This record gives sequence, structure tokens and C-alpha cells, in this order.
Amino acid sequence: MLQNKVKAESLRQVVEIANRTGEPLFVIHEDTIVKKTKPSSRAASPIERTGFHHSRLEGKVVWGHQVQATVVQSNGISLIHSLDLYDKTNAHPDGTVYMKIDRLCDMASTLPLPPHSGYVLVDAWFTTTRVIDRYAAAGYHLIGGLKTNRILYPQGIRMSVQEFATHIRKEDVRLVTVNHASYWTYRYEGALNDIDNAVVLLCWPEHAFGESKALRAFLCTDVSLETETISAYYAKHWPIEIFFR
Repeated sequence: MLQNKVKAESLRQVVEIANRTGEPLFVIHEDTIVKKTKPSSRAASPIERTGFHHSRLEGKVVWGHQVQATVVQSNGISLIHSLDLYDKTNAHPDGTVYMKIDRLCDMASTLPLPPHSGYVLVDAWFTTTRVIDRYAAAGYHLIGGLKTNRILYPQGIRMSVQEFATHIRKEDVRLVTVNHASYWTYRYEGALNDIDNAVVLLCWPEHAFGESKALRAFLCTDVSLETETISAYYAKHWPIEIFFR
């Protein structure tokens, strides 16, 4: 099957690059909605496997295909590894729906051990303990977006990322530049709900420090990485965004 050949060859190439250069191996996951025009109820042949899906980009439910893609990358070389339509009718043997997160978790067991270091890059929807644990078992750290309602424990005090951000002052942050854009960044290292220890970066665009709507948060399970490195690694998520556009 062609798709299996693409998967095998993309991994073979990036593993060889990572092994030769000593650079990390990145596995980048993303999903999007390919919007379609909703057919008339009288349409004889509606487009197969279309349906209603929530579009994070548009902030509403739209009609179309939901697509999941995975890119593998090392030393600046990015290759498509898989591209799949998400089908809500797929189910586990026990009858429960096969979710998008199930696909991500299942893929972890198909990946090779990275020659030096490996990172899976995801958005906030997939930054979960389940995904973290599956990829850790395969030899990969996770760097992902983090919802601002997630719970931290600064100095043992339970509070959300959003609430914690209100206590951060200008003297607590520093300017980090990634891909020619600069962000005021605060580094938290410690516990979250269900995670014993990780790095969380709280970031604001240079012109919008302290604005709650501008706040973005990112989690990294590799606490040995410098703040700039975490930011630069997560920016490698960009090739898959370009691919979708």
C-alpha cells in the first residue's frame, strides 16, 4: 500500500538525517477542517465521509472533512508521514468511538527510537497525560500548546495558568525572539495536575504584555531544555501549518 511505503520511507530518511547530524527527530501532529459546501437534502451523491466538525479557526461548526496529518522532521528537512481523514463512524471493538487522540497514541508505538533525542509537537488539544505517557514510552518528549485553564502549583498553591499570569510582573519576564517575532516569556517549572514536573512557558507578544487575550502557554516535558530552545523547537510546528494552507 502506497501510504505504508510513504510512512516507512519518511521515517527512514529523517532517522538517517538525525543519526548523521546529531539533531533531534521531531514528530509533528496537526488536524484541520477542509470546509465544503453543505449539499442539498436532495443531492444524489453527497461527498463521501463529510460531516459537521468544530472549526477552531472559525470558532464554529462547519461542514467538511476533518483531516489529521503527521510530519516528521530533522535538521530542517520536513517530510509528510501520514495524511488521514477522521471518520467519526470508526469504533473500537467495544463500540466506543475511535477518537483523534487514539490515532496519535497508536502512532507512538510505530515510531523508531530517536538516534539522539526526539520530540512530539502538538497543539493544546493533544497536550494530555495519555499522549505524554505514550510518547515517553517510545522515547520522545512532548512540547505542546497548553490551555490557560490548566492547573499549576506555584509554591504549592493551586491556580490556573490564566490566574497565575495575573501575578507575573514585567521584571519577571524576558524577551525571547523566535522567527523574527519577540515574546515576553515567563518560565514555570514544577507540577501540573497529573504531571509531576514539566516546564510551562507563559508568553505574550512584545506589544501586549499582561493582556489576558494575548496570553499563550506551552508545555515541555524535557526540563533540561533552555527557554529559547523550547520556543525554537515548537516553532518547527510551522511547516505543517503551511502544508494545510
